[in-house]
Amino acid sequence: MGLLCTMARPSAVLELTRFQCDLERGIVDLNPAGKARTKKRRPVLPLVEAFRPWVSIAGGHIVEYRGKPVKKINAVWRGARVKAGLGEDVIPYSLRHTVATELAGRGVPELEISAMLGHTMPNNRTSARYVKFRPDYLVASTG
Repeated sequence: MGLLCTMARPSAVLELTRFQCDLERGIVDLNPAGKARTKKRRPVLPLVEAFRPWVSIAGGHIVEYRGKPVKKINAVWRGARVKAGLGEDVIPYSLRHTVATELAGRGVPELEISAMLGHTMPNNRTSARYVKFRPDYLVASTG
């Protein structure tokens, strides 16, 4: 749920704690306190309502197993992928790309998608891969 609702990289979701989420203001800061911001920016995002229940019940890390933070999701992901009948090419990053594609298809501005993904703006090289899914893609040229 964290991957879908934040579009974050898997490592950012696994490190995400309740203390990075402000339920009152409805924001999630993907960068833990004290962690230096890197070129893999971890943005401050709106808290998606579908994610609120998971954040609300968390005591520490959002993703825990038996009260301890989860470090890797590889084995669990493979098991879920097999049960869902998905191919090996479906990886945790697939959710990030799928949500970005869906947002582009719904006409969300490219700068907003870039911000959600934590891309430096403007970043035509990385974020532009989703432009072809916009409903107005090349409309003027096919006129």
